[in-house]
Amino acid sequence: MSGAATGEGSGVAGLTVELEGVPSDDGTVRVAVCRQAEYPGACDVLVKQPARAGTMTLTIPEVGRGPRAVQVFHDRNDDGKLNFRWFGPPKEAYGYSNNPAPRMGPARWDEIKVVLTGAGDVLTIRLRGG
Repeated sequence: MSGAATGEGSGVAGLTVELEGVPSDDGTVRVAVCRQAEYPGACDVLVKQPARAGTMTLTIPEVGRGPRAVQVFHDRNDDGKLNFRWFGPPKEAYGYSNNPAPRMGPARWDEIKVVLTGAGDVLTIRLRGG
């Protein structure tokens, strides 16, 4: 369902996501933008780009206005999913909007919610782990 269909308006200038701490050039960086009803499952926007160690900037050309959560992970082995250790934290680096402290399981919506204006929003996300 598009942002216009939900009364939130359409994306205007898009969203720029600045990533800090990409651990290596291996694999792909994946960015998902979610509405609350979708989080933490299926999200309506997904951008992927070959990983570049250090800092990366990704642009999502059209994102609706309103409350959203941004999830990012470094898919080092390009299998399309965030891989976990047998017991414990993810094997691959990950991050969320608002950069909440790590916890067991996904971050809570209220920790990572941002309100996008559709006027060229920019978020900086630090990747952790990996």
